[in-house]
Amino acid sequence: MHFISHKPVYCLAYYVNISLFDMVLEEEQAHIKTTDCEISISLGKKLLGKIPFSKKDAKSVKVPLSTQISQDKIVILTKTIGANAEVVGSVTIPQYIVLNGGLNTYNQWITLFEHQDDDEYDGQMGLNDDEEPRIHVRFEIA
Repeated sequence: MHFISHKPVYCLAYYVNISLFDMVLEEEQAHIKTTDCEISISLGKKLLGKIPFSKKDAKSVKVPLSTQISQDKIVILTKTIGANAEVVGSVTIPQYIVLNGGLNTYNQWITLFEHQDDDEYDGQMGLNDDEEPRIHVRFEIA
């Protein structure tokens, strides 16, 4: 006789909630109001959400993480809102950097880079960057 188990199978899945606190711009960007900006958060080429700076405390974006080798990176793009949108800066974060932080919450400043083809973050979770422009974000890893 064979019995089939109907017990649920649980998969361990990791994710990071990314929330926005603040932004500091360079002197050359003085014409930009932070309240006229938003950040877009993507995993690879898939847009997961946007957070307008005018509503920064009201929203976070949940980003699924892969414990397998993945080429998909977390991309944070900051730009102005409107017809004449201007890119403020971006940062691309490899998933392994986030996963290396363990199940923790980090509030930190991260530098935004001028060119998207050269914007890869190589720091550690929890360590602040001091170059501008930069954004103050929370990474809540679970």
